[in-house]
Amino acid sequence: MPYAIFFTMTGNAIHGTYERRSLGHPVSHGCVRLSVKNAATLWALVKHEKMANTTVVLKGSIPGAREPAPAAEDQPPSGVWTPLY
Repeated sequence: MPYAIFFTMTGNAIHGTYERRSLGHPVSHGCVRLSVKNAATLWALVKHEKMANTTVVLKGSIPGAREPAPAAEDQPPSGVWTPLY
């Protein structure tokens, strides 16, 4: 998982993948996969701005999945920024 940025305590991350043909299709347990080039760009931006100043917002739907409960607006985002090479 190159350039992984973990945004939940349960292991969900935004990370690069070398499997470009699977981009845009559900493959993992909730990670957001990007091309390695785009993941490197995002990783550098988050490193510069710091994870504490970064908010991860995911939008969209997964066919057949239940709608998640809405997030509380007053809750600060939680995340652990962990660079993996």
